[in-house]
Amino acid sequence: GVGDEGVKALGQGLSNAHALTSLEWNFGNCKGFDDAGVKALGQGLSNAHALTSLSLNLRCGVGDEGVKALGQGLSNAHALTSVSLDFRSCGVGDEGVKALGQGLSNAHALT
Repeated sequence: GVGDEGVKALGQGLSNAHALTSLEWNFGNCKGFDDAGVKALGQGLSNAHALTSLSLNLRCGVGDEGVKALGQGLSNAHALTSVSLDFRSCGVGDEGVKALGQGLSNAHALT
């Protein structure tokens, strides 16, 4: 399965995807990556200024630290209109969700 190294590579690749408008990622029940991978994904998405649609199914070992980094990365996604996130079976708590919400607060086009 996909591990932290694979997700880190994806994050690095996304860091140059300035025109990316949509990302759908389904790794339900994947236990191969955790916060380190999702942090890299968040860093990569920080340059995706044209992102309008994001769908992530991350039922994996991600916790608050990974979701915080994802929120920080999405804070630049001002064009975002649609978000679907599934963190079931993860170790995400109030701290992570709060940080994610803060990051998404800049997405004024969310419907």
